Amino acid sequence: MSRLLAIGLLLITSLLAGCVTAHVTPEQLASANYGPEPTDYADRVKAYMETRLKDPMSAVYKFNPVLRRAALMEVVNFEKRRAMGKDGVAFENVYGWTVEVAINAKNSLGGYTGAVQYYFMLPTDREIIDITASLQTKRAAFVD
Repeated sequence: MSRLLAIGLLLITSLLAGCVTAHVTPEQLASANYGPEPTDYADRVKAYMETRLKDPMSAVYKFNPVLRRAALMEVVNFEKRRAMGKDGVAFENVYGWTVEVAINAKNSLGGYTGAVQYYFMLPTDREIIDITASLQTKRAAFVD
């Protein structure tokens, strides 16, 4: 019975976590630091995907040349919050430029899988972030 209860609680927690949406006030958007529009986005995306694809040398990238500003609501590191003496879940907004790219690469059998659409955020003060799923769950949103 306790195992069933634990599974139920885990399911409810994951559903509630999925309900969180990116809420950014107009004041936050106005004062956000998006940084300059990046010119090296293609190199950064390719370097990021190189470790995630089965055959990165076969990858064909089709970039949308129009970059958009976006906001992402990200979960704050639990260890960092614990060190500050705080409990619970907290979020912080991350701002940056976003590039849309279609990537087609070979799978383990050597065949191309078909192009898959990705969205990558390029914040000024940190590494590239894949926000494809975050846009679908409304944890990220385009600003303009």
